Amino acid sequence: MIEPISKIPQNETQRILDLLEQSEFTFHKTGSRFFGGVDTNSDWDFFVDDSATNFLRRIGFVNDRESLMFSYSDCDIVRVLVHKVAHIHVQVSRNIDKRRRIRNVLYRHSLKRFDKETRKRIWAIAQTIWDDAKSVRIRQCE
Repeated sequence: MIEPISKIPQNETQRILDLLEQSEFTFHKTGSRFFGGVDTNSDWDFFVDDSATNFLRRIGFVNDRESLMFSYSDCDIVRVLVHKVAHIHVQVSRNIDKRRRIRNVLYRHSLKRFDKETRKRIWAIAQTIWDDAKSVRIRQCE
């Protein structure tokens, strides 16, 4: 069980954030701390390549099956990990470039002005458009 954010020592959260930053992996910020809307209950959300999984487990991250099953319609997400103490979620993805590009396009087009549920729906639509466009380009080039 994860402690409520108000009970998590800030120095522990900062310690884990520092470990992520100092690691060999690139952690891409997402969620409210990227798109906007941060409040006192905001956690930290990142996505990273699947190769970072063992590192994350070594520093205290565990599977968050509930988030994976009920919060993400993205087939590129292999797993969602959450830190046992700090309120940090990491989406482990097999296609970082796609996620980063979609995130950046949505940011440029003011996704931050929408609430979290609407952002999820828009994200899902953007992924579908991306995947459909990729398959059309592949067929056209063959």
